[in-house]
Amino acid sequence: MDLMIAAIASSRGLSLSTRNSADFRGPESMVEIAPV
Repeated sequence: MDLMIAAIASSRGLSLSTRNSADFRGPESMVEIAPV
């Protein structure tokens, strides 16, 4: 599910804000991940 969220953010040119950036390891090159 986390990769789907990252893919949607990437396809829309959005950054991703999350409290658990560890769940989004890997797609850093696709989308900007901003820990909150």
